[in-house]
Amino acid sequence: MREPNSSACRHGEGMDLYALQRALDSGAKVVVITPSFQNPTGATIPAAARASLIAMTRAAGAVVIENDIYSDLVYSGGTLPKLKSFDPNVIMLGSFSKIAFPGVRVGWIIGPRPVIARAAELKQLTDLHTDQLSQAFLLHFAGSGRLANHEATVIAAGREKLRAVEQACRKHLPECRYLVPDGGMNMWIDLAAGLDAGALRGLARQPVSITFPAAISLCHARSIRAASELRRSGTGGIRRGIEILGEVIRNATTSRDEASRPTLAFV
Repeated sequence: MREPNSSACRHGEGMDLYALQRALDSGAKVVVITPSFQNPTGATIPAAARASLIAMTRAAGAVVIENDIYSDLVYSGGTLPKLKSFDPNVIMLGSFSKIAFPGVRVGWIIGPRPVIARAAELKQLTDLHTDQLSQAFLLHFAGSGRLANHEATVIAAGREKLRAVEQACRKHLPECRYLVPDGGMNMWIDLAAGLDAGALRGLARQPVSITFPAAISLCHARSIRAASELRRSGTGGIRRGIEILGEVIRNATTSRDEASRPTLAFV
């Protein structure tokens, strides 16, 4: 995680391993985790912590499901080892929707043969079969070499969007803390003390009806500070969306400060 200024925060290293150990000690047997550029926080688990996570789950006899849909969207720094590289029993999920086209809902699963066989049975009971046209299209697109070129374009565009988000946050959110990830599609913002993300979102819908609601999502990732945090997705309307967010925050802060001022009553 890069820290763009003194207001950037340092809680971007993914899963709390102490909390994981408590869950395992309490009997948890399945761990589902997005180790790289997690949604909504954008956090990534360091390599050493990944090794520790696998050692802990293996000792507890728990199954790990690795949601590996963002790891290819690296804008700076190097790639990290996948959880499956530490343990072949990890069940890994992947998707083309992030590196190719969001509307093409085709993904894959890698795991032990009995798991794959059972997953195939359950899927047939659910919807008989995945869309064959989408699979055929992606197979041809990848085989032609154009998928690799397209992925490079997607990464370059994502890098530029992240740069725009960072610059806009520097300019318009000086009192907020935020994480600048090395990749992925999400960035986490801690609002100034005393502000509520739900209330701000309601206010923001008034001046902007399209851009801003797409720019902010409410994500209660931590129960203690949930109300004062939000996620910024790297989508359209970046600069304008964050500019309006800054305006709403300033107005809310001013209103809060004025409401808290002591008043004199003459009787």
